[in-house]
Amino acid sequence: MKHKFLTRLLIISSLFLTGCTNNDSKPVNSSPKTSEKAVEEGDVCTDIIIKQMPSKLSYLEGEKFKPNGIIFDAVYQNGFEGDKNLTAGDLDGWTPSTPLTINDTKVKLIYEGFEKEIDITVKGKELTAIAITHEPDIKSYRIGEALNLTGLVVKATYGENEKEESLTEYTIADSEGKTYENGSLLETANEDLELYVFLADKPEIKASFHIAIFAGFSIQAEDIKTTDFPEEESYVTIESQPNSDLYHVKKDLNFSGTGYLGDVKRGFEMTFHIYSEREAKDVSVILIAASTYLQEGGMGNVQVNQVFDIYVDDEQLSVDDSIIIPGLSVVPEGTSRWTNWADAFITKMDLKAGFTTLKLKCIGMTKGKDNYDRAPNIDRLDIRF
Repeated sequence: MKHKFLTRLLIISSLFLTGCTNNDSKPVNSSPKTSEKAVEEGDVCTDIIIKQMPSKLSYLEGEKFKPNGIIFDAVYQNGFEGDKNLTAGDLDGWTPSTPLTINDTKVKLIYEGFEKEIDITVKGKELTAIAITHEPDIKSYRIGEALNLTGLVVKATYGENEKEESLTEYTIADSEGKTYENGSLLETANEDLELYVFLADKPEIKASFHIAIFAGFSIQAEDIKTTDFPEEESYVTIESQPNSDLYHVKKDLNFSGTGYLGDVKRGFEMTFHIYSEREAKDVSVILIAASTYLQEGGMGNVQVNQVFDIYVDDEQLSVDDSIIIPGLSVVPEGTSRWTNWADAFITKMDLKAGFTTLKLKCIGMTKGKDNYDRAPNIDRLDIRF
């Protein structure tokens, strides 16, 4: 009986459920959506895929990495695929960005916060030549003066591609190995001392310049006297122009070892008052001067006897035509200087005990490119024994 009762209950339940079903309702679709909105912008960059490496991956020490030529795609966490075929200009940076050393073997490329390393090679620079493109302004010294390297420009050439670089650190030595630096005292007379410039690790590759160290004395810009006249000290007096103050000199000039004495114009007179404790026969008189900007594109030579009359104790000297103050054809590379300080041997003369005077009187000028009268800048007079 129990069995028949359960059978009837199941049949009734089945009919009840069938009768309650709404045949007009739509079936429920449980499948996923197929029309989601496309990603329009990347969120977090997780990789960069390099499709073409930079054009240059081999460097010399001291060069900087350049990413030129690289092509890459960016990969984002959210699947954005819009950043394709990006180039060097799209990178945010790279490290190292400083000059490369031989210890650098990789470079990190940086894009949207993501870093990716690539391999590079860096070779040590092979020095092939050293050249002096501009010699020091001062090349004549009295015993006891300090070496002045102002104006010295040194360049080095590296590698097969002959890349040229300016040098700021180098060694200077004479033929016996004695080293010199700016400010070194010059204590031994030598009329033609050759100084070599080289790198310490490549002493066989070098260039040189010459200086003269002499026994005697100099009178230069710092020795101008405008009011007092010492009894036992050399000095210079200047008369710039007619009707100007005797011994006039511009007060605002900043005199230095390569400064110049006053305004050099027609009618200008400069008198060197040379004091000696004893007589000295046949001493050399050297004028240290510089040409000025005389012609388009550079400086011309100045023939001394065309610009100055020279007198010793009011007796006029005969100055040979060959005595010139040299100019330069172009402004030296690596410097803005257009002066070319040089020694001009004027004459031999005798010094008496006490004062001997040597006067330069400007008699002629040279027209510059701007049609303005030009004459040499005069720095100092050397008396060499």
